[in-house]
Amino acid sequence: RHWRSPQEDNTCPLCPAQAHEDRNHLFFTCQFSSRVWNFLQIQWLAGLSPSECLIAARKSFGQPFFKEVVYLAAWNVWLLRNGRIFRNERHTFAAWRRNFIHDITPLSHRFKP
Repeated sequence: RHWRSPQEDNTCPLCPAQAHEDRNHLFFTCQFSSRVWNFLQIQWLAGLSPSECLIAARKSFGQPFFKEVVYLAAWNVWLLRNGRIFRNERHTFAAWRRNFIHDITPLSHRFKP
């Protein structure tokens, strides 16, 4: 069963530039996502293969919980995107940050200071 989005034009719902939405744009080059990665101090280097990009970002992040941070950050971007498309909810960086912190906090006991 396929769900058809009410958004027919494939423009990014998080981006004021109304760029074409694809996976790379939504999670890496969108202005909103760029702000997320800057907040988390994760740098995605252009011109590398996906695996090289992940390795470089993990090294520059320098913390043992890189995967958890990336997964939860991307998941919360995805949730905001879907809220905008399917429920016409307004998205803000503050909402993303609040949701991210809510999701990452229960995992914090696993992280060494």
